Amino acid sequence: MFLKALRLFPEQSMERALLKVERIRDGLTSAQRLRDENINVKLTASFGIATFPHDAKDKRGLLVETDRFMYQSKERGKNQMSRRER
Repeated sequence: MFLKALRLFPEQSMERALLKVERIRDGLTSAQRLRDENINVKLTASFGIATFPHDAKDKRGLLVETDRFMYQSKERGKNQMSRRER
């Protein structure tokens, strides 16, 4: 299954956004609720993180960069986070 989602963290620092994304990723990979019901699945998520105005100058550019970083994550082996190196 492939799910593409966008989550905005307005007025957040990159460090704070990274912490939130890590928490989301950890929640998916632990899948405790599924284990409690004896359902054995492995969930992973790949994230691309871009910030305005550092990575793009407008909304469309921000979406393009976020998408590009997400695909970099997938190429690195899934269940990763990618962003522009500062």
